[in-house]
Amino acid sequence: MTKKRWQLRDDPGFPPPERKQILNDLLSNYKLVGLSYKELNSLLGAPYITDSSGANVSYEIDIHYDMIDPDYIKSL
Repeated sequence: MTKKRWQLRDDPGFPPPERKQILNDLLSNYKLVGLSYKELNSLLGAPYITDSSGANVSYEIDIHYDMIDPDYIKSL
């Protein structure tokens, strides 16, 4: 798992295709629960979504579109 591979985006509308494979390594080798926002940002880069309090963040793992709207989204 590298930050560079995690952040690589060929198409800004879709998460990097490697994220599905990287996720297994990330969850097996890194303790994410309890990380501060700064530590998480250092490990993975800026999240895709952050709530107004900064307490909840989201990183897109996989997204599939059915015509115009997404019909499947997997997030971390």
